Amino acid sequence: MDSIATTGIEFAKGTLDTVNIIGNAIKPYMPLINTVTNLISQIIQIYENAQYNKKICKALLVRAEAAEFAVNILQRRQDENEALFLQQAFYKSFVKFKEILQKIKDFAGDVTNLHGFRKYLKSTAIKGKFTELIDDYDTAMKDLSFTMIISSDEQKKIDNVSLEEDIAETLEFVKKVEGGIDGLSQKVNMVYQSVELLKTQASSTNSLSLFAEVHAPEVDSTFLADPPIFRKTDQRGNDPFLVRKIYKQVNHVIFSYSMEFHMLTIILLWFSNGRKKEI
Repeated sequence: MDSIATTGIEFAKGTLDTVNIIGNAIKPYMPLINTVTNLISQIIQIYENAQYNKKICKALLVRAEAAEFAVNILQRRQDENEALFLQQAFYKSFVKFKEILQKIKDFAGDVTNLHGFRKYLKSTAIKGKFTELIDDYDTAMKDLSFTMIISSDEQKKIDNVSLEEDIAETLEFVKKVEGGIDGLSQKVNMVYQSVELLKTQASSTNSLSLFAEVHAPEVDSTFLADPPIFRKTDQRGNDPFLVRKIYKQVNHVIFSYSMEFHMLTIILLWFSNGRKKEI
């Protein structure tokens, strides 16, 4: 990372020597300025879409907007700041400034959704990271001589209140949700394990012997009688035919396979109210 940054600075230094001749000192900064502007836009978008810890994100957003204002002023006054642009130390500070905004954007993205928030489940971790980013931001702004319009004790008090409130609310929510999710996950795992066990048993057992253990309910043939009047509809299908029988003790209409030797019997009962029931 340091070697890449050093290479970039050396390249920019060579570019600075060139632009010094043509009088366009801001040119080497344009890729950095474009990246910074894009990062600020992403931070704004993250704040607008924030699900949790919106107050924390707002504190970061305020600083991002202050950075945007400072960069805009820098570009508008590029002629007055030409000597500043030609300083390698200033370029190096601007690179650090861009890296800090990247970290702020990443942190804002993490704490505003539950998936990323899991990185900072301890409140001390969130506070520590937030404070670190703000301190680095303030240092970078000073190194670039940007106006510090929000670096005040009053603003820090506001930030601390926002931190405490957001962290308490989010941790309480995570506690409730995680408990519910854990309980549901345990039930799902139990079902999954049961299904896997059945699949294992089915694959390791002969299918015929497995299904041989399943028996359909049987009706004693002595309780069945032929209909008083035979109709064509009393016999259906091919041999073995499906033949309508009457259960002697109940006025139900029954269809049964005429099969012997304990062959499978399929019986459907039509109740008098028209409902079907499978035995």
